[in-house]
Amino acid sequence: MNIHLTLGHNTTMNTSSVFVSMEEISKEALLKKVIEQVGGAQVQIPSNFNLTANNTEKVFVRVSVL
Repeated sequence: MNIHLTLGHNTTMNTSSVFVSMEEISKEALLKKVIEQVGGAQVQIPSNFNLTANNTEKVFVRVSVL
């Protein structure tokens, strides 16, 4: 799958067997992002997370529900 997103855009694929959501956000927005999951679970990056990527590098965050 090759998807090109620009800052602030997202795409979602939601079927009966898979849910995938991708978005491109800034490093600052990532640290404030709350990821809502099925069943009301939430994931948030800790405020003391040390992210050393520069502004042009891509960082992928994967959250799995089993």
